[in-house]
Amino acid sequence: MAKKTTIGERRSRILIEQPTTSRGTSGQELIEWSRVCDCWTKVTYKQAGSTEDVMADQIIAQTMVVFDIQYRDGLTEKMRITYKEQLFDILYFQEVGYRESILIFAQKQI
Repeated sequence: MAKKTTIGERRSRILIEQPTTSRGTSGQELIEWSRVCDCWTKVTYKQAGSTEDVMADQIIAQTMVVFDIQYRDGLTEKMRITYKEQLFDILYFQEVGYRESILIFAQKQI
């Protein structure tokens, strides 16, 4: 079971966005991102770790991050996080306690 986070430990600010689709002038699908919320969070790198992968014959480092936010309904894996001007794809969620907080496991976009 995850340790309960105090409000004072949530010192960083993140933006959670969701995709919205529309059609361009030539009919192609356009994906735009709209704001869902700004949240205070505790950011942890060490528990998730990092890995390296090969993509297009190049070694790519993948950074995993855990964002600990106050409980919020309606979050999905289709959303993304902006933290310090970097984008993170949401992989999965883990609820802590009963609606106390949510751990968001995310991976930095390449």
